[in-house]
Amino acid sequence: MSMFLFYLLFACGEKTPEETEPEVTAEPSYDSAVETPEDEVPPEVTESVVGEGDLYPEPEASYRHKKRMKIAHVKASMERVSGGILWEVDGIDKWSDYYDTLGVPDYEFTVQEDRTVSVMFQKFLDDAAAHTCTEWIQQESNGANGSFFSEIEPDELDLEKIRLNMVALRRLFHGQITPVDAPIVDSLVDLHYTVVQRTNSLEQAWTSVCIGLFTHPDFFMY
Repeated sequence: MSMFLFYLLFACGEKTPEETEPEVTAEPSYDSAVETPEDEVPPEVTESVVGEGDLYPEPEASYRHKKRMKIAHVKASMERVSGGILWEVDGIDKWSDYYDTLGVPDYEFTVQEDRTVSVMFQKFLDDAAAHTCTEWIQQESNGANGSFFSEIEPDELDLEKIRLNMVALRRLFHGQITPVDAPIVDSLVDLHYTVVQRTNSLEQAWTSVCIGLFTHPDFFMY
């Protein structure tokens, strides 16, 4: 009897892992839709025209860095603008006299010109402009025909005519058409007025304007 109870208890005991049935879970159902609460209002979809756009971005504008003219070009330009006035002292061409200092190649030791806007270049450009402008203004103030006073007489002090002459000089020196009320014209008129007030000389005032135009970057840069 005891053996029978032992086998009966063993048969009713725990099942082996192989005999354990997997737990069945309920699969999710997609039939039921998510209901929106009654107090929640769905957002409105509106249409509005915002304009048109390009499919591809516009290409960037190409540009290049400006370069300083060679000394030979600066010399030729200054002579052409002034009507042939040379930077000479006692018959010596000062441009040629300073070629080594200005970095002009001699093709013996150097073959490439230094075209930086150095302090030395600006100094000699100022000297050349002062010499050229002084002689040029003196000649035209004494009645010689020229292109400097195209809109005004040398002895006139009319603001409107001064402005018109500044516009003409800007085109002559820099090759640019400038409005009569442009900032650079205002600066030139202020320079002219200041020199007249300090020296009481129209000739000196126009000479200062001439030097300013020759030493401006728009003259020697391109």
